[in-house]
Amino acid sequence: MRAEIDSRVRAEACQPWKDFLAGLARGVTRSALAAELAEAALAGNAPGVLEALDKGALLDVPNEYGETATFLAALAGSSEVIQVLLSRRADHTIRDNAGL
Repeated sequence: MRAEIDSRVRAEACQPWKDFLAGLARGVTRSALAAELAEAALAGNAPGVLEALDKGALLDVPNEYGETATFLAALAGSSEVIQVLLSRRADHTIRDNAGL
């Protein structure tokens, strides 16, 4: 059975899930991943954004102010991070709590 599953699933497609499950085993929470993603986006750190997403951070979850990672990247003026987020299908139309 395992061989049949392995033959149907690309191993590289499973890596983000393996990373996510490994993080859960280490006690990494969704809120910690959200904070990691937000910090990387605000810092203009594209590799950090990718790492947080690959660990299982949810893409369009807003912080307490309604700011998504895409919003924070725009606030920081980081076109590189915005491109990364949009390539992962981030919703650029989500507004923050102030309607911005």
